[in-house]
Amino acid sequence: MIRTCAFLAISFCLVGLSCAICPREENLKPFCECNELGFACVQSGSNTKPWEIKEYFEKLSSLIPEDIVYEQLRLEKTNLKEIPAGTFDKFKFSNFSIIFNPKLEFVHPDAFGASYETAMEMGLSSNPLLTNDGSDHTVYDAFNVLNKFKRLQYLYFFDNSITSLPDNAFGTHPELQTLILSYEEFAANLKTIGKRVFSGLPNLVDLRLASANISLEKIDDGAFEGMGENVEMYFVGNPIERLPEKIFKPVLDNVRKLYVGGHGVEMNCDDVSAWICADVLKYKNVLEGFLCRPESGFKDIFEYCENGKVSV
Repeated sequence: MIRTCAFLAISFCLVGLSCAICPREENLKPFCECNELGFACVQSGSNTKPWEIKEYFEKLSSLIPEDIVYEQLRLEKTNLKEIPAGTFDKFKFSNFSIIFNPKLEFVHPDAFGASYETAMEMGLSSNPLLTNDGSDHTVYDAFNVLNKFKRLQYLYFFDNSITSLPDNAFGTHPELQTLILSYEEFAANLKTIGKRVFSGLPNLVDLRLASANISLEKIDDGAFEGMGENVEMYFVGNPIERLPEKIFKPVLDNVRKLYVGGHGVEMNCDDVSAWICADVLKYKNVLEGFLCRPESGFKDIFEYCENGKVSV
Protein backbone atom coordinates (compact mmCIF):
# COMPACT_ATOMS: atom_id res chain seq x y z
CA MET A 1 0.00 0.00 0.00
CA ILE A 2 1.30 3.44 -0.88
CA ARG A 3 2.05 5.49 2.19
CA THR A 4 3.06 9.12 2.45
CA CYS A 5 6.25 10.27 4.10
CA ALA A 6 4.43 11.93 7.00
CA PHE A 7 2.47 8.76 7.75
CA LEU A 8 5.63 6.67 7.64
CA ALA A 9 7.46 9.03 10.00
CA ILE A 10 4.66 8.75 12.57
CA SER A 11 4.58 4.98 12.19
CA PHE A 12 8.32 4.65 12.78
CA CYS A 13 8.08 6.74 15.95
CA LEU A 14 5.23 4.66 17.31
CA VAL A 15 7.17 1.42 16.98
CA GLY A 16 10.35 2.89 18.40
CA LEU A 17 12.23 3.17 15.12
CA SER A 18 14.08 6.17 13.79
CA CYS A 19 11.93 9.01 12.52
CA ALA A 20 14.62 10.05 10.04
CA ILE A 21 13.35 9.27 6.56
CA CYS A 22 16.12 11.25 4.89
CA PRO A 23 19.75 10.22 4.41
CA ARG A 24 22.26 12.15 6.45
CA GLU A 25 23.21 15.57 5.16
CA GLU A 26 26.78 14.49 4.42
CA ASN A 27 25.44 11.79 2.10
CA LEU A 28 23.31 14.30 0.22
CA LYS A 29 25.88 17.03 -0.43
CA PRO A 30 26.59 18.79 -2.70
CA PHE A 31 23.64 18.13 -4.99
CA CYS A 32 20.46 17.60 -2.96
CA GLU A 33 18.64 18.36 0.24
CA CYS A 34 15.96 16.24 1.84
CA ASN A 35 13.02 17.10 4.08
CA GLU A 36 9.74 15.47 5.09
CA LEU A 37 8.40 15.95 1.56
CA GLY A 38 11.27 14.55 -0.43
CA PHE A 39 14.34 15.68 -2.33
CA ALA A 40 15.21 19.09 -3.76
CA CYS A 41 18.21 19.06 -6.05
CA VAL A 42 19.11 22.58 -7.13
CA GLN A 43 22.52 23.35 -8.59
CA SER A 44 23.29 27.01 -8.34
CA GLY A 45 25.99 29.38 -7.27
CA SER A 46 29.44 27.82 -7.05
CA ASN A 47 28.31 24.20 -7.40
CA THR A 48 29.39 23.47 -10.96
CA LYS A 49 30.69 19.98 -10.24
CA PRO A 50 29.62 17.38 -12.88
CA TRP A 51 26.84 15.23 -11.49
CA GLU A 52 26.65 11.49 -12.11
CA ILE A 53 23.01 11.40 -11.10
CA LYS A 54 22.44 7.67 -11.53
CA GLU A 55 25.33 6.68 -9.28
CA TYR A 56 24.28 9.34 -6.78
CA PHE A 57 20.75 7.96 -6.32
CA GLU A 58 21.98 4.36 -6.36
CA LYS A 59 24.06 5.15 -3.27
CA LEU A 60 21.17 6.95 -1.59
CA SER A 61 18.81 4.03 -2.22
CA SER A 62 20.60 1.95 0.41
CA LEU A 63 20.03 4.69 3.00
CA ILE A 64 16.25 5.00 2.84
CA PRO A 65 13.44 2.76 4.15
CA GLU A 66 12.02 0.25 1.69
CA ASP A 67 8.66 1.00 0.07
CA ILE A 68 8.63 4.63 1.14
CA VAL A 69 6.85 6.97 -1.26
CA TYR A 70 8.26 10.48 -1.16
CA GLU A 71 5.95 13.29 -2.10
CA GLN A 72 8.35 15.15 -4.38
CA LEU A 73 11.58 15.13 -6.35
CA ARG A 74 12.64 18.54 -7.65
CA LEU A 75 15.47 18.83 -10.18
CA GLU A 76 16.06 22.50 -10.88
CA LYS A 77 18.87 24.49 -12.51
CA THR A 78 21.13 21.46 -12.72
CA ASN A 79 23.95 21.02 -15.21
CA LEU A 80 22.59 17.64 -16.30
CA LYS A 81 22.61 16.82 -20.00
CA GLU A 82 20.91 13.46 -19.51
CA ILE A 83 18.82 11.51 -17.03
CA PRO A 84 19.87 7.94 -17.90
CA ALA A 85 18.05 4.63 -17.60
CA GLY A 86 17.76 3.31 -14.06
CA THR A 87 18.44 6.61 -12.32
CA PHE A 88 15.56 6.36 -9.83
CA ASP A 89 14.98 2.59 -9.96
CA LYS A 90 14.65 2.11 -6.20
CA PHE A 91 12.87 5.35 -5.40
CA LYS A 92 9.17 6.10 -5.43
CA PHE A 93 7.84 9.61 -5.85
CA SER A 94 4.33 10.97 -6.31
CA ASN A 95 5.44 14.30 -7.82
CA PHE A 96 8.30 15.13 -10.19
CA SER A 97 9.33 18.71 -10.93
CA ILE A 98 12.09 18.79 -13.56
CA ILE A 99 12.39 22.45 -14.46
CA PHE A 100 14.82 25.16 -15.60
CA ASN A 101 17.62 22.77 -16.54
CA PRO A 102 19.47 24.65 -19.29
CA LYS A 103 21.59 21.71 -20.54
CA LEU A 104 19.08 18.87 -20.29
CA GLU A 105 18.61 17.18 -23.68
CA PHE A 106 17.72 13.56 -22.96
CA VAL A 107 15.50 11.76 -20.47
CA HIS A 108 15.49 7.99 -20.82
CA PRO A 109 12.05 6.31 -20.66
CA ASP A 110 13.45 3.79 -18.17
CA ALA A 111 14.78 6.43 -15.79
CA PHE A 112 11.96 6.47 -13.25
CA GLY A 113 11.64 2.85 -12.13
CA ALA A 114 8.95 2.19 -9.54
CA SER A 115 7.70 5.78 -9.78
CA TYR A 116 5.87 4.93 -12.99
CA GLU A 117 3.30 3.29 -10.72
CA THR A 118 3.20 5.97 -8.01
CA ALA A 119 3.66 9.36 -9.71
CA MET A 120 0.50 11.44 -9.98
CA GLU A 121 2.05 14.75 -11.03
CA MET A 122 4.80 15.57 -13.52
CA GLY A 123 6.27 18.95 -14.30
CA LEU A 124 8.71 18.67 -17.21
CA SER A 125 9.06 22.29 -18.20
CA SER A 126 11.42 25.14 -19.09
CA ASN A 127 14.19 22.84 -20.23
CA PRO A 128 15.14 24.68 -23.43
CA LEU A 129 17.14 21.86 -25.06
CA LEU A 130 14.71 19.05 -24.29
CA THR A 131 13.00 17.87 -27.44
CA ASN A 132 10.94 14.97 -28.72
CA ASP A 133 12.93 14.06 -31.81
CA GLY A 134 15.58 12.27 -29.77
CA SER A 135 18.26 13.43 -32.18
CA ASP A 136 20.40 10.34 -32.80
CA HIS A 137 18.76 8.57 -29.87
CA THR A 138 15.12 8.06 -30.82
CA VAL A 139 14.38 6.15 -27.62
CA TYR A 140 14.71 9.48 -25.80
CA ASP A 141 11.58 10.91 -27.42
CA ALA A 142 9.96 12.83 -24.55
CA PHE A 143 6.58 11.21 -25.23
CA ASN A 144 8.11 7.76 -24.68
CA VAL A 145 8.85 8.96 -21.17
CA LEU A 146 5.52 10.59 -20.38
CA ASN A 147 3.43 7.70 -21.65
CA LYS A 148 4.96 5.24 -19.20
CA PHE A 149 3.34 7.09 -16.29
CA LYS A 150 -0.11 5.51 -15.99
CA ARG A 151 -1.39 7.22 -12.83
CA LEU A 152 -0.70 10.84 -13.76
CA GLN A 153 -3.42 13.31 -12.81
CA TYR A 154 -1.51 16.52 -13.60
CA LEU A 155 0.99 17.05 -16.41
CA TYR A 156 2.79 20.36 -16.97
CA PHE A 157 4.78 20.15 -20.19
CA PHE A 158 5.73 23.54 -21.50
CA ASP A 159 8.60 25.76 -22.68
CA ASN A 160 10.68 22.86 -23.93
CA SER A 161 11.92 22.50 -27.51
CA ILE A 162 9.05 20.22 -28.52
CA THR A 163 8.72 20.33 -32.30
CA SER A 164 5.54 18.30 -32.78
CA LEU A 165 2.59 16.70 -31.07
CA PRO A 166 2.59 13.38 -32.96
CA ASP A 167 -0.34 11.05 -33.61
CA ASN A 168 -1.77 9.82 -30.28
CA ALA A 169 0.94 11.85 -28.54
CA PHE A 170 -0.29 11.31 -24.99
CA GLY A 171 -1.31 7.69 -25.36
CA THR A 172 -3.66 6.49 -22.65
CA HIS A 173 -3.77 8.27 -19.33
CA PRO A 174 -7.04 7.20 -17.66
CA GLU A 175 -6.57 9.42 -14.59
CA LEU A 176 -5.18 12.58 -16.19
CA GLN A 177 -7.20 15.69 -15.29
CA THR A 178 -4.93 18.62 -16.22
CA LEU A 179 -2.60 18.97 -19.19
CA ILE A 180 -0.75 22.25 -19.70
CA LEU A 181 1.11 22.83 -22.99
CA SER A 182 2.41 26.34 -23.38
CA TYR A 183 5.04 27.85 -25.65
CA GLU A 184 5.44 31.32 -24.19
CA GLU A 185 9.19 31.44 -24.80
CA PHE A 186 9.38 28.79 -27.52
CA ALA A 187 6.43 29.68 -29.74
CA ALA A 188 8.28 28.96 -32.98
CA ASN A 189 9.26 25.43 -31.99
CA LEU A 190 5.93 23.63 -32.42
CA LYS A 191 5.64 22.78 -36.11
CA THR A 192 2.90 20.14 -36.40
CA ILE A 193 -0.05 18.61 -34.55
CA GLY A 194 -0.94 15.06 -35.56
CA LYS A 195 -4.08 12.88 -35.30
CA ARG A 196 -6.09 12.18 -32.14
CA VAL A 197 -3.48 13.78 -29.92
CA PHE A 198 -5.72 13.93 -26.83
CA SER A 199 -8.03 10.96 -27.47
CA GLY A 200 -6.80 8.66 -24.69
CA LEU A 201 -7.62 11.01 -21.81
CA PRO A 202 -11.18 10.19 -20.64
CA ASN A 203 -11.01 12.20 -17.41
CA LEU A 204 -9.30 15.29 -18.77
CA VAL A 205 -10.99 18.51 -17.64
CA ASP A 206 -8.34 21.21 -18.19
CA LEU A 207 -6.38 21.33 -21.47
CA ARG A 208 -4.24 24.36 -22.32
CA LEU A 209 -2.48 24.63 -25.66
CA ALA A 210 -1.33 28.21 -25.69
CA SER A 211 1.03 30.58 -27.46
CA ALA A 212 2.20 28.19 -30.17
CA ASN A 213 3.13 29.83 -33.45
CA ILE A 214 1.49 27.12 -35.53
CA SER A 215 -0.46 27.52 -38.76
CA LEU A 216 -3.75 25.84 -39.57
CA GLU A 217 -2.06 23.99 -42.42
CA LYS A 218 0.12 22.14 -39.89
CA ILE A 219 -2.80 20.90 -37.77
CA ASP A 220 -4.16 17.53 -38.87
CA ASP A 221 -7.89 17.45 -39.63
CA GLY A 222 -8.27 14.78 -36.95
CA ALA A 223 -6.06 16.44 -34.37
CA PHE A 224 -8.80 16.92 -31.76
CA GLU A 225 -10.96 13.87 -32.41
CA GLY A 226 -11.82 11.70 -29.43
CA MET A 227 -11.62 14.37 -26.76
CA GLY A 228 -13.70 13.89 -23.64
CA GLU A 229 -16.93 15.74 -22.97
CA ASN A 230 -15.76 17.34 -19.72
CA VAL A 231 -12.79 19.16 -21.22
CA GLU A 232 -12.32 22.90 -21.02
CA MET A 233 -9.84 23.60 -23.81
CA TYR A 234 -7.85 26.82 -23.88
CA PHE A 235 -6.54 27.26 -27.42
CA VAL A 236 -5.47 30.85 -26.90
CA GLY A 237 -2.64 33.08 -28.03
CA ASN A 238 -2.22 31.09 -31.24
CA PRO A 239 -2.24 32.90 -34.61
CA ILE A 240 -5.41 31.12 -35.72
CA GLU A 241 -7.76 33.49 -37.53
CA ARG A 242 -10.46 30.98 -38.42
CA LEU A 243 -11.94 27.73 -37.17
CA PRO A 244 -12.14 25.31 -40.12
CA GLU A 245 -14.93 22.78 -39.73
CA LYS A 246 -12.83 19.65 -40.26
CA ILE A 247 -10.49 20.54 -37.43
CA PHE A 248 -12.72 22.23 -34.88
CA LYS A 249 -16.17 20.68 -35.26
CA PRO A 250 -15.07 17.56 -33.34
CA VAL A 251 -13.98 19.91 -30.55
CA LEU A 252 -17.19 21.95 -30.33
CA ASP A 253 -19.35 18.84 -30.63
CA ASN A 254 -17.68 17.16 -27.66
CA VAL A 255 -15.96 19.46 -25.16
CA ARG A 256 -17.57 21.52 -22.44
CA LYS A 257 -15.78 24.76 -23.37
CA LEU A 258 -13.43 25.96 -26.09
CA TYR A 259 -11.60 29.25 -25.56
CA VAL A 260 -9.91 30.81 -28.60
CA GLY A 261 -8.35 34.15 -29.50
CA GLY A 262 -6.71 36.01 -26.66
CA HIS A 263 -3.35 37.78 -26.45
CA GLY A 264 -4.32 40.21 -29.21
CA VAL A 265 -5.34 37.56 -31.74
CA GLU A 266 -8.04 38.86 -34.11
CA MET A 267 -10.40 36.46 -35.84
CA ASN A 268 -11.97 36.52 -39.29
CA CYS A 269 -15.72 36.10 -39.28
CA ASP A 270 -16.26 34.69 -42.76
CA ASP A 271 -17.39 31.62 -44.68
CA VAL A 272 -14.60 29.41 -43.34
CA SER A 273 -16.09 29.54 -39.84
CA ALA A 274 -19.72 29.91 -40.95
CA TRP A 275 -20.47 26.23 -40.18
CA ILE A 276 -20.81 27.41 -36.56
CA CYS A 277 -23.96 29.26 -37.65
CA ALA A 278 -25.74 25.95 -38.22
CA ASP A 279 -26.11 25.45 -34.47
CA VAL A 280 -25.66 28.81 -32.80
CA LEU A 281 -27.67 27.89 -29.70
CA LYS A 282 -25.44 24.90 -28.98
CA TYR A 283 -22.12 26.45 -29.82
CA LYS A 284 -22.87 29.69 -27.99
CA ASN A 285 -22.65 27.73 -24.76
CA VAL A 286 -19.38 26.13 -25.75
CA LEU A 287 -17.28 28.62 -27.73
CA GLU A 288 -15.76 31.75 -26.17
CA GLY A 289 -13.32 34.33 -27.45
CA PHE A 290 -14.15 34.28 -31.16
CA LEU A 291 -14.22 38.05 -31.59
CA CYS A 292 -14.52 39.48 -35.11
CA ARG A 293 -12.10 42.00 -36.51
CA PRO A 294 -13.43 45.53 -35.83
CA GLU A 295 -13.75 46.36 -39.53
CA SER A 296 -16.22 43.48 -40.02
CA GLY A 297 -18.96 45.38 -38.21
CA PHE A 298 -19.74 42.38 -35.98
CA LYS A 299 -18.81 41.85 -32.35
CA ASP A 300 -18.25 38.11 -32.50
CA ILE A 301 -18.97 35.01 -34.56
CA PHE A 302 -22.45 34.67 -33.13
CA GLU A 303 -23.49 38.21 -34.07
CA TYR A 304 -22.07 37.45 -37.51
CA CYS A 305 -24.24 34.32 -37.67
CA GLU A 306 -27.39 36.13 -36.54
CA ASN A 307 -27.00 39.28 -38.61
CA GLY A 308 -24.53 38.53 -41.38
CA LYS A 309 -25.37 37.23 -44.80
CA VAL A 310 -24.18 33.66 -44.58
CA SER A 311 -25.32 30.41 -46.10
CA VAL A 312 -24.79 27.18 -44.20
